[in-house]
Amino acid sequence: METSISKIKKWWWKLIAVLFISIPCPLLANQNQKVFQIDFQDFFMQDTVSLKINNHNFISCCVLYSDPATGLTNLSLKGIISKKSISIKSNGKKYKCKIVDGKIKLTVYLNGIQNLFIIDLAKGSYIGLSKAGQHSLLLKQSTISFEYD
Repeated sequence: METSISKIKKWWWKLIAVLFISIPCPLLANQNQKVFQIDFQDFFMQDTVSLKINNHNFISCCVLYSDPATGLTNLSLKGIISKKSISIKSNGKKYKCKIVDGKIKLTVYLNGIQNLFIIDLAKGSYIGLSKAGQHSLLLKQSTISFEYD
C-alpha cells in the first residue's frame, strides 16, 4: 500500500516534469522569430534622412549624428519577418511591409537625394547604412546582428 508521502513524491516529480517541458516552449518560440533591423551607422554629421520601405514612409526628415566612438546614430528600425511580410512598429503603430520574391525595396533620402536599394532577405535581415558621400550611402547586409562598442 502506497503511503501519502510516496504519493506526494510521485505527484511532485510529475509536476517538475511538466514544468520542465513547458517552460522552454515560449523561449523557443521567440528564438524562431527572424528579426529585421535597419541601423543608421557611421559618418552622419547633421545629415537629414527619410526612409521608405516598399513606398511606406517610416522616417521623415530626421537629422542624424553618428557617435565617432561607436560608429552609430540613435536611429534604428526593427521588425519581425514572416513568410510574406515584415511587421514593424513605428510611432506607436504596427505596419506590415509585403515581401515580394524574398525582397523588399528601401528608399532612403539623404540630404534630399534618393538612394534606392533592393534588399534580398536571403542574404541577411540586418541592414547597416553609413554615409559614403554628401548624398550617397553604403549598405551593409548581414545574417547576424551588428556589434557596436
